[in-house]
Amino acid sequence: MSRFLRESGREGIDASWRVLPAGGASNVPAFVTLLGAKLSVTVLVDSGTEGLGRVHAAIESGKLRSDRLVTIGEVIGSRHADIEDLFSPGDYLTLYNAAYGKTHKVTDLQSGIDRIVKRLEQIDGKFDHWLPAQELLRSTDKRLRGLSATTLDNFENLARRINRTL
Repeated sequence: MSRFLRESGREGIDASWRVLPAGGASNVPAFVTLLGAKLSVTVLVDSGTEGLGRVHAAIESGKLRSDRLVTIGEVIGSRHADIEDLFSPGDYLTLYNAAYGKTHKVTDLQSGIDRIVKRLEQIDGKFDHWLPAQELLRSTDKRLRGLSATTLDNFENLARRINRTL
């Protein structure tokens, strides 16, 4: 996504960053402990979800600077938000529908719930979040060109926020 943003004349994540998936907020303190003493670490996490307490404990213990914590919620202005929420509901539904052979529309989603994943789970139950991501990766150029301005703005805002921690 960052490469696509830069190619589109938008701000992407600075090329000096190295992304290291931790597998969830509850794993972040271990990664920060292993890497933090030698490297400047910025942590991106979903907001309002389990495991965030451990990240805040790492901040309180001095293992992570508070200005190096970035939450998806702060980027999109929502208390509860996952990485999937950077996509507009329509864009995420396109990926979800393609991955699962569904035909859901935005109007099928219950309002009043912040997280797109929770809104979809109310319709179809729990699902593997990797499959919509895989759909994006499988047809990257076609999918990226079709993304809405809202989605691109959200990812660009995320890149800007991460870059400010350099």
